[in-house]
Amino acid sequence: MRVFTGTGPLAQDEKKGSMVVGKVGISPLPHFPGGESASCLGGWNLTISKFSKNPDSAWKFVDFMTSFESQKYYSIKGGRLPTRIAVYKDKEVLKTSPHYADMFKVFVTALPRPVTPNYSRISDILQVEIHQALTLKKSPEEALKDAEKKIKHL
Repeated sequence: MRVFTGTGPLAQDEKKGSMVVGKVGISPLPHFPGGESASCLGGWNLTISKFSKNPDSAWKFVDFMTSFESQKYYSIKGGRLPTRIAVYKDKEVLKTSPHYADMFKVFVTALPRPVTPNYSRISDILQVEIHQALTLKKSPEEALKDAEKKIKHL
């Protein structure tokens, strides 16, 4: 089962009426026999514009946001997945988001997304076609063949 970023602490909060406490988790993506699971890196990027009038202050902000303390805070309060290994092992973080223990393996085996100028369009195609298979509007084989055809057309 997959938990989307931002839902971890809320899913585990009985006081707020969660009916899935203890039932929410994360697992690696499936793979073919003999293969290995891998997820994509990406998401919460911090950048500094080359046109910034305050690059030193911007760097201080990036350092602050990527610090252990900030990542711990955002993991506990907002379910934001950390980029620091130590945050995945922190007892307070694991108390509010126990599924982070499983997420750690997914995190450390993630790979960079493929470099292509069409990444967003390819992602859209895959989302639509996989949804078609999951909702039984197409067979998985048909959905993947259609996705391949559309991606090759790009």
